[in-house]
Amino acid sequence: MRKKLNRYLIYLPFLAVLLILLYQYSHGFPQGDDFSYSIRGGSLGRIWDFYKLYYLNYGPRMANALTQIFLLWDLTVWKVVTPFVIISTSLLLFYYAKGRLRD
Repeated sequence: MRKKLNRYLIYLPFLAVLLILLYQYSHGFPQGDDFSYSIRGGSLGRIWDFYKLYYLNYGPRMANALTQIFLLWDLTVWKVVTPFVIISTSLLLFYYAKGRLRD
């Protein structure tokens, strides 16, 4: 029983940070620079044009197309997805450092 409890306690800091980030993102806008993408986007047609431009010419910048799509929903999706991506990346690095990710 104690071993099982310790296994779940390792996730407590990740859960705490997720809740803090969700709270912080609901009251602020930490990605102020990315708001300019919504001004350039604004419609799915224009976002598709940017998507094709980035896919054909600027492959590493594909995140800009996702940013524009997220910003179509008045930042609601953006403010929820970003903390989950941060925590998922943290968990991935945690498992990598712990040696649980193998070929």
